[in-house]
Amino acid sequence: TIYLPKLGPNKLQDRFHFSNEKLFLIRRNHHNQIYKSLIKALNEENTSRGLYIRGPSGLGKSYSLYYLVSELRLQPGYKVTYIDSCEEWWKSHQLEPYQYILNELLCTFNKDVLSPLTVTDWAEFVMHGPTTNIREKKERFVLFLKELANFVKIEYYWIWIFDQYNDLYKYNVLNEYPFVLVNVLSEMLKGAGLIIVSETSNNEISQFKTFKPWNKLQLFDGYNNEEYNQWCKFHGYENNAHLDTLKYWTGAYPLELNMWHKTLTSNLSNLQEITEKYLDEREDDITRNYQIYQENLSQKRIENLKKCITSMILQTDPPTNLCDMDRRFMHIGTVSFQDGDKEVKVKTVVANYPYIRLAIIHFYGYKIIDDLNVTTSAILQKDKYTNNVKERIVVSYITTTLDIVETFEFKCRKFSRPNLVVFDKSIRFDRVMRFFDNDIFLTNDLTEYNDLLFIPESSNYPGVDFLIWNRDDKVIFAFQITISELNDRKNIDNFMIKSDGLSLRSKWANLFGINESKIYLIWIVQDNIINKFIKKHSNRLYIPFSSIKNQFPAFNLDE
Repeated sequence: TIYLPKLGPNKLQDRFHFSNEKLFLIRRNHHNQIYKSLIKALNEENTSRGLYIRGPSGLGKSYSLYYLVSELRLQPGYKVTYIDSCEEWWKSHQLEPYQYILNELLCTFNKDVLSPLTVTDWAEFVMHGPTTNIREKKERFVLFLKELANFVKIEYYWIWIFDQYNDLYKYNVLNEYPFVLVNVLSEMLKGAGLIIVSETSNNEISQFKTFKPWNKLQLFDGYNNEEYNQWCKFHGYENNAHLDTLKYWTGAYPLELNMWHKTLTSNLSNLQEITEKYLDEREDDITRNYQIYQENLSQKRIENLKKCITSMILQTDPPTNLCDMDRRFMHIGTVSFQDGDKEVKVKTVVANYPYIRLAIIHFYGYKIIDDLNVTTSAILQKDKYTNNVKERIVVSYITTTLDIVETFEFKCRKFSRPNLVVFDKSIRFDRVMRFFDNDIFLTNDLTEYNDLLFIPESSNYPGVDFLIWNRDDKVIFAFQITISELNDRKNIDNFMIKSDGLSLRSKWANLFGINESKIYLIWIVQDNIINKFIKKHSNRLYIPFSSIKNQFPAFNLDE
């Protein structure tokens, strides 16, 4: 963590919080990525001399650029002109044309000596020349820029940084001077510099043609573990498992963490309740903004958007048409999972952080189920997908559907006696709890609830895919979904046998104060593989796909 001085006289973004004229900042991996991209762009034969940075709001891009400016200004060989807020630049230009950008140029060249006119002389000349005519003021400003360009090309790289550039779109000024500088500076610099433009991912039409030949850097990740620990340390938070939960759901996005921090009172005794309340409020914010976006789409575009959401939920290939994807909340990325002995990466639609995915699922509710049914059914019938891939997708399909409908009806049987129904249940969940890692065991008293659905967020959660607490019978049902072999994708022993302390089975039993024998392991299996388990797993419990196809129509494979 470091403290940086205030850069320049102009008004900075409101998101920057200074204390005694200094800005607290956590040095991040983003800084390294941006710096390496800058050096790469300068070294390449990139005639555009441009670097385009894009990422979601609240990620910390502006802080990273602030650090970059501070770093480059300490190095010989660089001159940096920093437009911290393009919107403030525009507002200032309406009141006093060219004053904002002249302030930045004075800051850039404050220690340099130009002759015969000094930098200050030039600024005075631009602002208070022979006439106040705006057209002639522009001409004087252009002359000043050319003078500076001639000065820097001898021994400097001149770096221009335009942050929050897409704030200019709403004012329709990109073809007006001086806001057209992004397009004309490369010709003026002639290889002696670089233009960096940073934009927030949103649904406005970007000036893609302008940036197409530029080098690009897309940023989506929040704090890494080390950075997050520094944030916790700065705010005085000691190691606490609930903080790991907060990190997971918010993706450790700096803006989310800072908003959460502002909700805290002096009472930090129950971080779980504080975090749950915060996430509930954020879900309302996310769904409200998402609703406004969707209301402005045609029906066809809404269907395109739902295909993106289906891809995000099931982690399947993204649709061909991504024009209607809400880029404020999601992007195209990759997810990793085990397919047998190898790790596989899949390109898909990814929520910027996990709680966005959950909020959007809840926003759609029943309206997304048909799309999930169709996509899952198609995947189950295609040979190009391995059984592990199919199982992973079916797990997301079943757990998401259960999360939405909050009911599960099933008849459970033994492999050795398929005609005997061991459990015949219709369970209505009082609450659905998605949990990260083993944070569920930190949960406060759950005895107030009758029936609970537990969904692990990790696809690698040991042994099971979801669990149900049934209060009437005081039992826990633990389910694993399989397409081919029991324990093929998840070894149930990892749930049953203790490796370091208590087994997961024991921990779940302790959570509800029941005996381990009251936890029943149930496989949800494809019908055509049941016969091969009758002898080998005769006493184990199962639910065939066909018996729950009314609730999960994707399993109507024969229709």
